[in-house]
Amino acid sequence: MPWAWASCSASSSRGGEALRALADLLIAVFDLVEAEGRAFRASVARLKTGLALSAVAILLLLAGTGLIIWGLYQALAAPLGPAGGALVTGTIASLLGACLLWAARQAFR
Repeated sequence: MPWAWASCSASSSRGGEALRALADLLIAVFDLVEAEGRAFRASVARLKTGLALSAVAILLLLAGTGLIIWGLYQALAAPLGPAGGALVTGTIASLLGACLLWAARQAFR
């Protein structure tokens, strides 16, 4: 019966190889998941920084635009009066806003 034991140990060594291959596969998958997690974390950090800088830039652009419109009103209020200055400044601001909305709409088509 020694051949029976030899057959049993041969099948268990094949099973051991299969388990080792499965363990190697699982380790490789977990290494990949860990690496992708690090890359994802770095991407999220870059996205947060970009969004924060964009928010600050938008606020500064809004403030700058407001000051330009206010300056235009101040310049036009002297010769045209407060109502005339407001009318011309409002018209220019509205036309600029309409042009920007049209450009944004064209960009999303």
